[in-house]
Amino acid sequence: MPCLCTSSIMTLYVGGMDSRIQDDDLKDAFYSFGEIASLKIIRDRNCAFVTYTSRSSAERAADALVNKLVIKGVRCKLMWGKPARQQAVQDVPTSSAAAAAPPPSMYPPQVQAQMAMRGGVPGGPPPLNYFNLPPQSGYGMPPPMMAGYGMPPP
Repeated sequence: MPCLCTSSIMTLYVGGMDSRIQDDDLKDAFYSFGEIASLKIIRDRNCAFVTYTSRSSAERAADALVNKLVIKGVRCKLMWGKPARQQAVQDVPTSSAAAAAPPPSMYPPQVQAQMAMRGGVPGGPPPLNYFNLPPQSGYGMPPPMMAGYGMPPP
């Protein structure tokens, strides 16, 4: 089976499996080509991953079983497994300022900017004062009596 991948991959993907196929059935089909390091069946996806201890064993199995793998009367698809993704190693902050930082917001950047201008983001910048007016209490409106609404004082 041609492989356009790196030579470090020792895992074969077995697809199109049936619920009748068990671990022992896979071991019987693949053990004759070399020592198996791990065997994982994923029932939800009807597939399995067979990992060999050496690349040469995996190549022998792939060459012998490609387009020929039949387990318990079920014709299975055999391909090379994909290489594992390299997870980025993140530095863990040790300073108290980084530990006290709030978690990232789930709001889009535009909404975060509007909330910051209105003073809605804790720890964010104070709201902008476009007209250089003194800050007001409440919702930014004067009390109803000062605006001429309601009944005059007795």
